[in-house]
Amino acid sequence: MSSDSANCLRFIDSEQRVEEKELPDYKADWFYSVELGQVFQGRYQILAKFSFGSSSTSWLARDLDSRQARRNVRSLHDSFEIQGPDGSHVVLVLEPAQMSLRDMKTVFRPEGFDEDMVKCAIIELLKALDFLHTQAKIVHTDIHPGNMLLGAYDNEIFMELEEAESRFPVPRKRGGPMLLSDYDEARIGHGPHGGDIMPLEYRAPETLLYVGWSYPVDIWSVGLTAWDLLRNKRLFTARKWLGLAPFREGRTLESLETKLKDKTGFLRFIRRALTWLPEERATAKELLQDPWLAC
Repeated sequence: MSSDSANCLRFIDSEQRVEEKELPDYKADWFYSVELGQVFQGRYQILAKFSFGSSSTSWLARDLDSRQARRNVRSLHDSFEIQGPDGSHVVLVLEPAQMSLRDMKTVFRPEGFDEDMVKCAIIELLKALDFLHTQAKIVHTDIHPGNMLLGAYDNEIFMELEEAESRFPVPRKRGGPMLLSDYDEARIGHGPHGGDIMPLEYRAPETLLYVGWSYPVDIWSVGLTAWDLLRNKRLFTARKWLGLAPFREGRTLESLETKLKDKTGFLRFIRRALTWLPEERATAKELLQDPWLAC
């Protein structure tokens, strides 16, 4: 950092709460105090802070031993533990990424993305799932726009972010491959698996009925994700009912979809993903061949 940049830094009182410290359930011993320039494992040098969550922070780091990542599946390069004043902390070294499609939609397209954008995103999501299901033998279990991150074709934008840490400009957003992220609830193998997974509004019928489930639960979420990206309202909402839930007459996919001039192909795709019986639901590879995505 140059002396001019250092002179521009604004210092705050050590007792002032900022970022993760403003969270209502913040606990200091959950977080490791990271410093810019710090190097972990003799390899990962901290450059800038990305974001924070309820129990972790996310930082941009330079990999001093860089390697190529797999397209569309966010790569875990390394994991290790570090010791802090309050105990040990787990560090996950992940492929760098930008904002999620959920955040991008919220900020820039609250009424929903256009159809071509949705097609491109779903194609890349299905490519990721086809790899996970057929080669890695992994059920993701948490497919939704919040876990679909914008990647980067090169490191230029992250170099800008590193510079922004001292100069404070707003870095521009550039396109890149969609990266499927967040595997903390993933299950290994075909199964059948059991237990609660996925946000309620994205849960497949077999998970709600507490029967064994496998790869098709991810496909159900693909259908709901495609709907969410295109529309400004979710297809399903999560509510708790005492007794039987009321059935709304006339509520069909045709009546709910009013954005597209020709919705036939889109609704056919949605129905293939939202097939009630998991054994009859299309696979990721089969959906990649769907005519709607080829248009």
